[in-house]
Amino acid sequence: MNYLKNFLPFKLVIALLFAIPVHGQSVVGEWGGNVQSFQNLDCSGDPFLTNDLSVVITETNVDGYVSASYTYETLCGMFGGTIDEAGNCLDMTQEELMNFACPMLGGTMNGETCDAFQPVNGTYTLTNDQFCITTLDPETGLEGEECGTLVYNENGFVVTYIYPAQSEDETDACTNWTFNTLENDGPGFSLAFDGLDDRVNLQSSFFSGVDNTFSILSRFKINNSEAGNQAIWFHRAHYRDHGLQYIQNDNVFKYGQLTYPNVQEGFWYDVAIVYDNGNLAMYVNGQLVNSTTSETSYDWSDSFIGAYFGSDNGFYNVWLDGKIDQIAAFDGALTESEIQSYNGMYLNGDEPTLKGLWNFNEGQGSVLNDLSGNGNNGTIDGAVWDTDVPSLVQTTFQPQTKEELQSAVDLWVDDNATALAVYGEINSWDVSQITDMSSL
Repeated sequence: MNYLKNFLPFKLVIALLFAIPVHGQSVVGEWGGNVQSFQNLDCSGDPFLTNDLSVVITETNVDGYVSASYTYETLCGMFGGTIDEAGNCLDMTQEELMNFACPMLGGTMNGETCDAFQPVNGTYTLTNDQFCITTLDPETGLEGEECGTLVYNENGFVVTYIYPAQSEDETDACTNWTFNTLENDGPGFSLAFDGLDDRVNLQSSFFSGVDNTFSILSRFKINNSEAGNQAIWFHRAHYRDHGLQYIQNDNVFKYGQLTYPNVQEGFWYDVAIVYDNGNLAMYVNGQLVNSTTSETSYDWSDSFIGAYFGSDNGFYNVWLDGKIDQIAAFDGALTESEIQSYNGMYLNGDEPTLKGLWNFNEGQGSVLNDLSGNGNNGTIDGAVWDTDVPSLVQTTFQPQTKEELQSAVDLWVDDNATALAVYGEINSWDVSQITDMSSL
């Protein structure tokens, strides 16, 4: 079954084709396409199997998946067999073959088909026109390598793999892995942090010297609320430490004395911290949620140790298990209308008083660029690029009738997660059209 052995390691094969400059073109980016398998050595005729693929490529790594639904006929062909007059394949009944082959492909039975989903990740090497990916088998702990030949075309890349038959019971096989450029209407990357030791290290802090009028905006999500306290952004300076954190026991976002409760996993939040000479405010998704007065004077240079995204660099052991999509620092106190105008938007880099802007859209490499022009770039340590991003503009739910509002409130009470996805945070709803709130 040599062909099956070569066919199975999807995670080994898929990444060969990505982060390689060919004809002056870089293949780093986001790719979609398919994997088509043929029972010959020249990939001609109709494929007996087509898999869907989706992959993100950085300069060194590949991350994505291959998925397909296999029929009995498909699995029979994959094993080099044919269905005989009795309906059997390789002396196995349909049920026997499906139950034997489907788990080997990482799939689960769904009626008469085997639905398989294979994650893909690894590192690659290039030697002339041979592209090889190395991955680690999580079950055996062994490394595996698969190599193919890359050909560039106007839509992307194709890599061809040849599997000659090794016995009379097998058939020759060929697979074409086709990668096409995906259309992207807007910024398409975030950074994913694992909650263990991932972070971004900035060259300097957000501001310098004594600065008591500032605003820091961040867009992020918490993946795992059980992963302990977590930092979104953090300024380390001995006894002058401060930053935006998620506190597990209270299930709140916290900055200084300000908190925001009932944090939901997997939901994108825009959180703004604004300090204006003793007046401290927190905005969530464009809405003022908490404010207080403070006598704190912020000296951003005194005893400065470091500034980080996704961590405090380990001092308090607060590591983000989640994703960050954008952070912006303003050397001034933004107004509520300015906060709302920036909410759910990607900034341009020329906004008034902007001191630092990181939109996390490089999609490759280990440098997070400061787009404000001030050069406070970050070094990515462990965090990986991800295509999970929020909508460019988050619309505000505005019910037109009391009944529509009642339905939203009922869903919020009964199924909070679904209500978040459909309507957004309840404190962001615009209920200005509803004049009668009785009995809600």
